[in-house]
Amino acid sequence: MRLPRVVRAFLSAAWFFVRRHPLATFLIVWVLATVYVVVLVPQPPPETPQQQQARVAAENDREAQRKAEKQQTKALCAWKSRCEKYAQARQECAVAGDFKNCLRVKMGSDDYPLSVSCTDDGKLDDVPESEMPGPVACFTSGL
Repeated sequence: MRLPRVVRAFLSAAWFFVRRHPLATFLIVWVLATVYVVVLVPQPPPETPQQQQARVAAENDREAQRKAEKQQTKALCAWKSRCEKYAQARQECAVAGDFKNCLRVKMGSDDYPLSVSCTDDGKLDDVPESEMPGPVACFTSGL
C-alpha cells in the first residue's frame, strides 16, 4: 500500500525539519499538547446553585467545628494551668498555719474558688488525662 504523493512529501518535510531543528520541534509539540489539554479536554460542568449551597454549608460547618474545638482546647488549657498552679501552691502551703488563706494568696483571689475542680496532684477532676491538651496544643491555642 502506497501513501499518496502529498502525504509522503509532507512526512518527508516534517522529518527533515525535526532533524534540523530539534528545539523548535520540542516547542511546537509542547504548544500543541498545551492547546489540546486546554481546548479539547472536557472541563467539568459548572456547579449548580444547590451544589454551591451545599459546599458553602459544609465549609461553614467545618469552620464552626474548628472554632468550637479551639475554644474547648483554650478552656482546657486554662483549667490545666489553674490546676497545676493549685498543686504547686498546695505543696508550698503544706506547712502554713492557715492553709486556705495561704492557697488564696498563692493562687490569687480569682483562681482560688475554681480550685475545687482540681485534684491534689494538679489534674482536672472530671477530665481524663487522654483528653487534656498537651503543651504544644496549649501554646498554639493562645496564638
